[in-house]
Amino acid sequence: AFCDAEQTVLRVLEKLSELDMHIKYSSEQVLESILMHRDLIAPLYSEIRNWDDAVRSFAACGCSIEEIKHTASNIDAAVVFMDRLRDALSIFFDEAAVKFQSVFVVDTCALMNRPELISTFANGKSLLIVPVLVQAELDGQKESENEATASQAREAIRQIEQYRDADWLDNTQNSCPKLLSRDLDPTRNDNKILSIGIKYIHKNATLIT
Repeated sequence: AFCDAEQTVLRVLEKLSELDMHIKYSSEQVLESILMHRDLIAPLYSEIRNWDDAVRSFAACGCSIEEIKHTASNIDAAVVFMDRLRDALSIFFDEAAVKFQSVFVVDTCALMNRPELISTFANGKSLLIVPVLVQAELDGQKESENEATASQAREAIRQIEQYRDADWLDNTQNSCPKLLSRDLDPTRNDNKILSIGIKYIHKNATLIT
């Protein structure tokens, strides 16, 4: 179990070569490193599971990793490092991210033009994310003086309500500004929606606009 844990950490450090296990990074610093290696998000998540398996093996042998780390400095450093990695990766993985192979994020313009778009996902094969921001913008358009605009907005809202309890529709997502590169304004609505797509980049999320 010790060797498995050690090999797991070494593989992670090989992937994130700019990090040093003996430096106590914050979760935000580890996240910054992960975002430079976005193609490694899924493999890193797999390594976290390998680490957890190794930790469980310690317990099966009658010795917790907490007991070992007090007598082995490398294990102590590894525990802290892997905890930070887990915290940083947690933003990318939720139940929906694990369940669905494909993820789509829709913006307000798309739903205003094609409110029936939501129902095309009713086969449940993909996850459709309608951000909270998009719902707020639709709500603001439903009383528009332009009757066609108001009608389209109301129909889109009706579709969201119709499928609200479906597991393939996620209407709870807010923006993730810490995932945006520093040259993007996190207060712009387009960038807020983009940040949700980045959250699911390991699923090759598609933005519908």
